[in-house]
Amino acid sequence: MQSHIPMIRRSLMAGMIAFAVIALSFKARADSCSSALCMAGVAMGVDGGSACSGPVSDFYSINDFNSDGSFNASETQQDRRNYLKSCNGVDAGTVYNILSKGYGSAEGYETVTYSPTGQPIYRWGPTPPTTGGRGDH
Repeated sequence: MQSHIPMIRRSLMAGMIAFAVIALSFKARADSCSSALCMAGVAMGVDGGSACSGPVSDFYSINDFNSDGSFNASETQQDRRNYLKSCNGVDAGTVYNILSKGYGSAEGYETVTYSPTGQPIYRWGPTPPTTGGRGDH
């Protein structure tokens, strides 16, 4: 019976890894769906309130840069398109509407705000911060 214990442990470990991969994959799809929904609202002029803060931040955190450090708008737009399309429920028209308004190729900047308790809140958005930021622009 002792010889089967390592095999059982490997099977359990493999099962746990498979579950983690599936869960992370589902979370990524759920996040892209939230981003698609919230960015569709942004494209129509609705901000979505605090419920959309994270999904919009996720969308703008996708940025591509060239080897010289300059922002690559076309690659960023392609990556954001792929991110939105990873949501099975989003249609091509919605993705096109979001990207055609310039949201796909706008450089995202990390900003810091503070909660009432003084905790920093880091978010990504389309507007460069007035102070701080990445430091290389």
